Amino acid sequence: MKLTIKLLFICLLGFLHWFFGNLYDTLILTPNVLLADDQVAMLGIVWRLFSVSPPYYYYLPWGPLSIGLVVYLWFRLRRTNSVQVRRWITYATGFAISAGVVTWYIIVHYNLTLWVGSGQYSATELSALIRENTVVALFQIGLVGATVYCLYRTTRLVVPAYFEARSAVSQSVL
Repeated sequence: MKLTIKLLFICLLGFLHWFFGNLYDTLILTPNVLLADDQVAMLGIVWRLFSVSPPYYYYLPWGPLSIGLVVYLWFRLRRTNSVQVRRWITYATGFAISAGVVTWYIIVHYNLTLWVGSGQYSATELSALIRENTVVALFQIGLVGATVYCLYRTTRLVVPAYFEARSAVSQSVL
């Protein structure tokens, strides 16, 4: 049970990392490009900014690890006696997998062309692509936020149960 608690906290931290990174991208980075007078020039600045340390250094370790951990925790906690724990970890797993699918879609359809690529776009095409990216990214943030909430609820149920079980064992020994 101690391992489960540790993995729950690591998973929760990973999804919080993912959540706030995407929130920053969507609320700070994207509007700077979208609202710029010359979007093509601003996108060139972003490409130069990410030329040394691309954003996937931030997301790559935690995103897949967190999704893998929540799936592992679902397998680990699905045999628990608590219906609430099973319900919340199942919700968290569903939201996490959905967030992973949406993230894959964002990477393939937007990030590889907008933030990492060096394609030639007209101002109209670029603006439309960035707006679409923003809408899908907000949906992704919602999924990751729902995952965080469900993991938080799972943790709130698992941690007290662990300490109550330890307390009962120690009292029976005395």
